[in-house]
Amino acid sequence: MEYLKTFAQGKTFTLNKNDYSLMKVVYRNNELTIYTTKRKAVTKETKPPKWEHSTVIRLTKLSNSEEKIRSLLDLSELRIKMNYDSCPDLVRFYDQNISKYGDNLYHIIRYDDPLRTFEDFVLRDHQNSSLEPLDCFRIARGALSAFAYLEENNYVLTQFDAHNLYIASFSEDRRSPCKIMFKGYAGTYLAVNSCIARRHKFSPPETETQNIYRSYLFSLGLMILYAIFYTNDKADMFPLDLYNQPKKIKGLIPQAIQLLHKKKGAKGGEKKPSAIDKVLGIFKPGSKKTALNGFLEDLLEVDFLKRKTPRELLSSAYILKYDELDYKEYKKEVHDYLCASH
Repeated sequence: MEYLKTFAQGKTFTLNKNDYSLMKVVYRNNELTIYTTKRKAVTKETKPPKWEHSTVIRLTKLSNSEEKIRSLLDLSELRIKMNYDSCPDLVRFYDQNISKYGDNLYHIIRYDDPLRTFEDFVLRDHQNSSLEPLDCFRIARGALSAFAYLEENNYVLTQFDAHNLYIASFSEDRRSPCKIMFKGYAGTYLAVNSCIARRHKFSPPETETQNIYRSYLFSLGLMILYAIFYTNDKADMFPLDLYNQPKKIKGLIPQAIQLLHKKKGAKGGEKKPSAIDKVLGIFKPGSKKTALNGFLEDLLEVDFLKRKTPRELLSSAYILKYDELDYKEYKKEVHDYLCASH
C-alpha cells in the first residue's frame, strides 16, 4: 500500500506498542478491537508521570480503501493535537502508530478509557436507581463545554448522540466526568445539514441547520429528559419521535422535573430537600419554575433562531450555581478522604 506513505506524511507516530500490555477486550467487531492497557515495567527513559489516567488501545485493521485510510489518519491526527488542557470535556487521545500483525497492517491509537456510553449509563448503571439533579448538571456541563470549545476553535463535530457522549469514572474524572469523543474535522462552516440528517430519538426538530452546535443543544435537552424518565421507570412517557411532535416538549419538562425531585424518604414520606434543592428553590415541585426547568426550556427551544449558544448557556444562572455547589461538594469529598486516611 504505497499510498499509505503519502497519507502518513506529516502525521505524528509516537506510540510504542511494546510499552503496553494489552489486557481485556472491551469491544470487538470485524474492523477493530479495543483493549484495556497496562504500562509495562518502566525505565528512566520511559518513566511515566506520577499518575496516569487509565487508557485503552484500539487496533483498526487497515482496509484497501484509500479514502477510509486517509479519513482515519486525518481524524486521529486531529484528535491527538487537540488542546485537552483547555477542554477536559473531550475524550483525550495521546498517540498513534501503524503496526504489522501477521499479514495485516493495523492502525493503533491510545486514548483515555471513556468507560461507558450515555446509553449504558442510563439503562445499565441506573437500572434500580433514578437520576440525581447533580447528574443532569454534569451531563449538561460536559456537553456544553465541549460544544463551546469546538465551535470557538473551528472544529466541526459530525456526530452527537447517545453513543458519542461518555460518562467516565468519577474517581478519575471527578470534575469533568461527562465527555464527548470527537468525530469530525477542522472547519468554520457550521451549517452542515448532514450532521442532523439521520433521524433518531434525540434528533432536533429542524432538518436544516445554520449552526450544528445549536441543533445539538436540542439533542442534549432530549437526552436529559430521556434519562430522567427512563431512570424513574416512566419510559412510556418519553415519545421516541419528539422531533416530529416538538409541541409535546413544553408539557414534558415540568413532568420530568417533578419526577426528579419527588423522592421518597425512609418512612415513605417525601425526602427532605438537600442543600442544593434549597438553594435552587426546587423543594416544592410545581409551585414555580425551577432553575433546571428554565434551563431545559432554553435547551429545548423549538424555534432555532431563539435558541441560545453553548457559551450563553454555560453562563446561565443554573450552570454557574451548580458549578459552585459541585465544587463545594468536591472539596468536601477531598477533605473527608484526607481525614479518613489519617
